[in-house]
Amino acid sequence: MTREEMDPRLTEVQLGIEVEAFLNSPVGRHLAQRAEDERERALEALAVSDAEDAKAIRELQTRVWRASSISAWLAAAIEASAHAEAELTAD
Repeated sequence: MTREEMDPRLTEVQLGIEVEAFLNSPVGRHLAQRAEDERERALEALAVSDAEDAKAIRELQTRVWRASSISAWLAAAIEASAHAEAELTAD
């Protein structure tokens, strides 16, 4: 049995390390910036959209949700990693 199988917190720490490395890579920075740009464009469009156009509003809300979710998922992995690491060092 590996150390990661014995303590799943090690897997969580490793995932956070990999996510951070990805976000610091050229591809990670590019994708994070694209997600942020998409979110901002959708919010700007939402602010001036026709309040009666439910279909357009739903589409813009979906774009905001998708871009925000990607960033939130990555941030959550890093946060969980830090928490797992703190637990491991406290043991």
